[in-house]
Amino acid sequence: MAAFLSCGDYRFVVFLPHHIPKRHIWLNIEGEELSMQEMRWLKRWLCAVLLAGLCLTLWIPAAQARDRKGWSEPVELAGGESAIHTPALIEDIFGMLHVFWVEQTASGDRLYTRSRHDGKWSDALLLDEQVKIGAPQAVVDARGVLHLLYTVNGVVFARRVEAAQSTVSLAWSTPGKIGNGAGNGALAMDAFGILRAAFADPNGGGILLYYSTDGQQWWMQNYPLTEGKGIENIRMTFFPATNQTMLIWEQQGQIFFAAQQSGEVWSLPVKLSETPGVTPNLLADDNRVVALWNGVPESRGRFYRVLSANRVWQAVENFAPAAGNGTAGAPQIGVDANGILHVLTTDAGCIWYVTRTTEGWQRPFCFDEAQEIHSPTWAFDAQGLRAVYVARQGTTQHLLFSEKLLDIPMKTTPLPIPATSTPIPSATPLPTASPTLSPTPQPVQIHGEVADLPGKTDGGSSALVGASDVLPTEISREPTRPPTLLELVVFGFLPAVAVVLLIVGVILYKKSAL
Repeated sequence: MAAFLSCGDYRFVVFLPHHIPKRHIWLNIEGEELSMQEMRWLKRWLCAVLLAGLCLTLWIPAAQARDRKGWSEPVELAGGESAIHTPALIEDIFGMLHVFWVEQTASGDRLYTRSRHDGKWSDALLLDEQVKIGAPQAVVDARGVLHLLYTVNGVVFARRVEAAQSTVSLAWSTPGKIGNGAGNGALAMDAFGILRAAFADPNGGGILLYYSTDGQQWWMQNYPLTEGKGIENIRMTFFPATNQTMLIWEQQGQIFFAAQQSGEVWSLPVKLSETPGVTPNLLADDNRVVALWNGVPESRGRFYRVLSANRVWQAVENFAPAAGNGTAGAPQIGVDANGILHVLTTDAGCIWYVTRTTEGWQRPFCFDEAQEIHSPTWAFDAQGLRAVYVARQGTTQHLLFSEKLLDIPMKTTPLPIPATSTPIPSATPLPTASPTLSPTPQPVQIHGEVADLPGKTDGGSSALVGASDVLPTEISREPTRPPTLLELVVFGFLPAVAVVLLIVGVILYKKSAL
């Protein structure tokens, strides 16, 4: 058996006799054989190069897997040609995870849920099907009751269920109307067990505030917090240091903040920065409130600002100035027991994970990528982080789940007990409450000026300070997806073959020159 190779004016013949073991190779150049010493030397080189190529080929997938830096391989919860948007993820007192999302089909929107218990995901359960369904918002109280709010054509509906029975269709209460509302609203429960919800008025009347003191049996409405159109992406949190509920929202490309003062009285809105921004989020820590939001095409980045317990706003930081516009979803925030801030955000087809330590912001890390990634959301507990996000490849979209275990536990707010414990009427409608107006003062309209929080010590001047870039270098994306077969061949096997041929060519060239 022989093989012929050509290189310039030379023809190389490789003989593999059948009666000789294949590990012995004869090379002949125009009838001139290599010496045994040269053959042994060549054999060692060929074996070394082929072994290096094999190691490189096997190392690429392992290196790619390690590049996830603790994040698990994504699990697909839903997928197909239908568009997926506004997922929500919460964890109950039993350690079960509950995911809600909306799929847009040709006939209308569908609201689904799935739950994970003991590492196993349930089948998807269809909760509602309407022409237009807005972003679902969910919260679980200390009694294990799951409260769900979502909008349908400009109206807010509420449902509830025992969290352990969330995958049973008949266990859910029938949707009950609580009032008008549109867009991506917010739902939270304060330390007193009062459910609070905030949605944009579909008629341009500002932010509509609702609250329930009996575990969602009856809902009441406050005066609108502010007025004007263009209100989107409302987020809410409870600050245990001052027993206040706090809001952040986007309005016509600006980020605003307001806090509950006493009872149902709210502060004047505060503009957090003169720099345009979108899709904000809010986190209440022990002695600080953290606000994050995304930049826009004319002011790129991811922005960070802190309100201390003494009501002083710190300067704005741009911790990812290389990031593009933030239309892919609000940043997700968490803090661990050591005070390290954990942030999840998306940009340029990547989902990024970054931390802020006492030394400042660390370099962001992309642990998954696709043609487009949007709508990140997460939940966390003492064990680690659980993330859900939407990835698009071509015309298909996939709802993905990934988690990261941590050595340092995350801080979690104790689940509050409802003010009044009421049984859940399975498959029966909730009573619709006529909105009642609390005796709150008339809110101040923004009219474009920078409003201020009563009692602040800096006079609002810090709200106008420009953002400082704390990570001015361009973010370098690290490989995160598994390599394709073509990549293994091109970057692993072919380079090894090329090196082998190069070595053989050099040896044969030297031999022919003698």
